Amino acid sequence: MSLAYVVKRLGLRPRDLRRRSVRYRLQSVVFFVQQFCCFDYDFPLHIRGPYSPRLAGDLKLISRLGEKELDLLASQVEAEKAAVIEGVLSAVAGERGAVLEVAATLFELLRVYRGDAEGAVSHLKWIKPWVSDWHVDRAVSLLKRLGLYAEAQSALG
Repeated sequence: MSLAYVVKRLGLRPRDLRRRSVRYRLQSVVFFVQQFCCFDYDFPLHIRGPYSPRLAGDLKLISRLGEKELDLLASQVEAEKAAVIEGVLSAVAGERGAVLEVAATLFELLRVYRGDAEGAVSHLKWIKPWVSDWHVDRAVSLLKRLGLYAEAQSALG
């Protein structure tokens, strides 16, 4: 239900989920929502990450729904969860998919590197050589808007 709500609130229709770029963006959005509530997907580091195989399967199922089925599922989300989802969607609105991908990966790497931002960014640029300083700056800004930057820096440290 929460996944259907995210899809619907992003203005997507089930058939839109057939496009790879849409599914990649949704992977990142769901990753960020999951930091606060609603989901329990495993997101191992991935070349196009964040990426959850189980989420990919769920998106495939939603892509087969009709508009009415999607609307029905989306309407069943609890108000508290909907409010959290809305907050995340507001924070990520307008960000490029690449920035979402970089921010999610940086969030995970900051945890691995125990808050060492320099080490995390160096690793990020090594596994994603296309990442520029602009991407990193936008990613850090997004993580701060979500309230996740300080959390990631202090994790395990």
